[in-house]
Amino acid sequence: MKILTAILNILKLLVNEFVNALRMAANTPRLLFFGAVIDALFFIVYGFFLTPVNDKIIEHSVLIGNQISTMLAKGQTGILLKLFEPELRALTGKLILATLLGFFVTYLIYCIFHGTSWHLARKITGSHNSWRHSLLGFAKINLVWLFLAIVYKFIDIYVSLRFQILKRFVPEAVDIWGGVLTTIAIIGIFAAVISYSKFEILALFTKYKTAVPLALALAVLFLNAQYFTNLMWKLFNVANGTYVHLVWIGLLFTGIVMLLKVYTLNVMRYD
Repeated sequence: MKILTAILNILKLLVNEFVNALRMAANTPRLLFFGAVIDALFFIVYGFFLTPVNDKIIEHSVLIGNQISTMLAKGQTGILLKLFEPELRALTGKLILATLLGFFVTYLIYCIFHGTSWHLARKITGSHNSWRHSLLGFAKINLVWLFLAIVYKFIDIYVSLRFQILKRFVPEAVDIWGGVLTTIAIIGIFAAVISYSKFEILALFTKYKTAVPLALALAVLFLNAQYFTNLMWKLFNVANGTYVHLVWIGLLFTGIVMLLKVYTLNVMRYD
């Protein structure tokens, strides 16, 4: 009975605070709009600066994979050690530098744009903290997420290289570790989002009674928002919609994301 009561209470909280988030957003449309624009600009700036870096990462990964495949075909073993042998050392160094550069640029862009949009979400909920205070808190907590993301990325590169090579010798091989890493990444994304509400790195786990149901609700809402905006995008494309229409659809999506940030802040204040 206690479990049922707890479930009903958390469901009531999730529904009430979503309605509350809608009301707050309706009362502060300018803040919501500015936040949506900032989130949209993030993707544009990110794509501009990171596309060349990501191209280099892919290029170096493919070259390394090709050379390791040749080595393995000759009967040599030990993928990790091969990466730092004279034949591959230069390529491996370039791959590491390109990856680190990508993370550094991403960190700066992400903190500036998303730190600002989270600050606006806080203002929508009634917070009076300064932009500087919000941005510093956001930047500090993302230093931890940056470190974890770098570790994750290098593991992902290693696993991808290993599977790429394995696939050449065993075409029917299944990428089990790739699936495991994808699951870890999804959990990490939700852990990061929840942590921004209180600037606590482990909020998803220490406040799990509220945070886990919220994460599930966010997943459902986000997927529905993505489906809805994708559907609208296709309809406008079919109807020969102008670029202005497509921009507004993009802003609709980032506006929904802003609403979900407000929703997250509202729910997590109870824990």
